[in-house]
Amino acid sequence: HDLWINYFGNVEGTEFKGNLTYESKVFSIYPGVRFSTFKNYIFFKEDPTAAEQRVLPYQTTGYQTWVSPELNVSLTLYDHLTLKGQGIYTRILENSDDAMQFPELFVNAQLAYANIWFNGNFDFQVGLDTHWKSRYYAPGYDVTSQQFYTQQRNLAPAFPIIDLFLNARIKRARI
Repeated sequence: HDLWINYFGNVEGTEFKGNLTYESKVFSIYPGVRFSTFKNYIFFKEDPTAAEQRVLPYQTTGYQTWVSPELNVSLTLYDHLTLKGQGIYTRILENSDDAMQFPELFVNAQLAYANIWFNGNFDFQVGLDTHWKSRYYAPGYDVTSQQFYTQQRNLAPAFPIIDLFLNARIKRARI
């Protein structure tokens, strides 16, 4: 089992977020930006040179600062067919002790058909969800301490995840 005794200081964090909104019957757009900064951030870090305990908590002495502009778009193609998209670009401006690890780009998209049939007794949505992120060093997981930690050995590749889905409500039952 892992054992550690640390006396950490308070974590300081600041976040500013703003969005603009435009909505119509067939088109919606939500551009926005998020600016985040932390000081004295506490995280778990892997030490590959350690003999026994390889993952330990650590507190940075510097700052972690990043900015994330994003864009959300929704388009109604026909009465019941919608296309939604989201893109988030993250730029790390300062990263003391390599405490933060994010993919540079996230992209989510959905194409869905939704309708209500049989006098309101069958409400359903069917479609396709897609998620993609650029490659990055994803957090590792330490089973013993049950914590995610930063690591620099395994680079998570960029690949799409595609899901087909069906959501339905038949009278009071949900599927």
